Amino acid sequence: MQRDAFDKGGFDPPLPFDRRRRQRTVLSLLASIALAVSIVVTVTVVSIGIAQADLLVSLRNGEGGLAVILVIGCLVVGTIVGEIYRRRQQRPD
Repeated sequence: MQRDAFDKGGFDPPLPFDRRRRQRTVLSLLASIALAVSIVVTVTVVSIGIAQADLLVSLRNGEGGLAVILVIGCLVVGTIVGEIYRRRQQRPD
Protein backbone atom coordinates (compact mmCIF):
# COMPACT_ATOMS: atom_id res chain seq x y z
CA MET A 1 0.00 0.00 0.00
CA GLN A 2 1.32 3.46 -0.87
CA ARG A 3 1.80 6.09 1.79
CA ASP A 4 -0.54 8.96 1.28
CA ALA A 5 0.69 12.54 1.57
CA PHE A 6 -1.93 13.13 4.24
CA ASP A 7 -0.69 10.34 6.55
CA LYS A 8 1.73 12.59 8.41
CA GLY A 9 -0.76 15.34 9.07
CA GLY A 10 1.84 18.03 8.38
CA PHE A 11 4.31 16.86 11.01
CA ASP A 12 7.71 15.63 9.93
CA PRO A 13 10.42 14.30 12.21
CA PRO A 14 13.13 16.82 13.05
CA LEU A 15 15.90 17.23 10.51
CA PRO A 16 19.28 15.68 11.28
CA PHE A 17 21.79 18.07 12.82
CA ASP A 18 23.95 18.44 9.68
CA ARG A 19 20.96 19.26 7.43
CA ARG A 20 19.54 21.64 10.02
CA ARG A 21 22.92 23.39 10.30
CA ARG A 22 23.24 23.65 6.50
CA GLN A 23 19.71 25.03 6.28
CA ARG A 24 20.49 27.66 8.91
CA THR A 25 23.67 28.62 7.06
CA VAL A 26 21.82 29.11 3.79
CA LEU A 27 19.03 31.06 5.47
CA SER A 28 21.47 33.30 7.34
CA LEU A 29 23.37 33.94 4.10
CA LEU A 30 20.16 34.94 2.34
CA ALA A 31 19.17 37.16 5.26
CA SER A 32 22.59 38.84 5.23
CA ILE A 33 22.36 39.50 1.50
CA ALA A 34 18.85 40.92 1.90
CA LEU A 35 20.04 43.14 4.75
CA ALA A 36 22.98 44.43 2.73
CA VAL A 37 20.78 45.20 -0.27
CA SER A 38 18.21 46.97 1.88
CA ILE A 39 20.91 49.09 3.54
CA VAL A 40 22.29 50.09 0.13
CA VAL A 41 18.80 51.00 -1.09
CA THR A 42 18.09 52.97 2.09
CA VAL A 43 21.34 54.92 1.90
CA THR A 44 20.68 55.67 -1.77
CA VAL A 45 17.15 56.88 -1.10
CA VAL A 46 18.27 59.04 1.82
CA SER A 47 21.11 60.51 -0.25
CA ILE A 48 18.76 61.33 -3.13
CA GLY A 49 16.26 62.87 -0.73
CA ILE A 50 18.95 65.03 0.86
CA ALA A 51 20.21 66.13 -2.56
CA GLN A 52 16.71 67.03 -3.74
CA ALA A 53 15.96 68.99 -0.61
CA ASP A 54 19.24 70.89 -0.99
CA LEU A 55 19.79 70.21 2.68
CA LEU A 56 23.55 69.91 2.36
CA VAL A 57 23.78 73.17 0.39
CA SER A 58 21.67 75.15 2.82
CA LEU A 59 23.49 73.93 5.91
CA ARG A 60 26.46 75.79 7.27
CA ASN A 61 29.97 74.41 7.12
CA GLY A 62 30.55 71.46 9.39
CA GLU A 63 26.90 70.41 9.57
CA GLY A 64 26.87 68.41 6.34
CA GLY A 65 27.85 65.17 8.04
CA LEU A 66 24.25 64.05 8.54
CA ALA A 67 24.42 61.45 5.78
CA VAL A 68 27.75 60.13 7.09
CA ILE A 69 26.30 59.82 10.59
CA LEU A 70 23.30 57.90 9.23
CA VAL A 71 25.54 55.46 7.35
CA ILE A 72 27.76 54.92 10.38
CA GLY A 73 24.66 54.39 12.53
CA CYS A 74 23.37 51.75 10.10
CA LEU A 75 26.73 49.98 10.18
CA VAL A 76 26.85 49.98 13.98
CA VAL A 77 23.31 48.62 14.29
CA GLY A 78 24.04 45.97 11.65
CA THR A 79 27.20 44.93 13.47
CA ILE A 80 25.37 44.61 16.79
CA VAL A 81 22.56 42.55 15.24
CA GLY A 82 25.08 40.34 13.43
CA GLU A 83 27.03 39.72 16.62
CA ILE A 84 23.88 38.81 18.54
CA TYR A 85 22.85 36.43 15.77
CA ARG A 86 26.32 34.85 15.63
CA ARG A 87 26.34 34.24 19.38
CA ARG A 88 22.88 32.70 19.25
CA GLN A 89 24.06 30.34 16.49
CA GLN A 90 26.99 29.14 18.61
CA ARG A 91 24.75 27.92 21.40
CA PRO A 92 24.03 24.19 21.31
CA ASP A 93 20.44 23.20 20.64
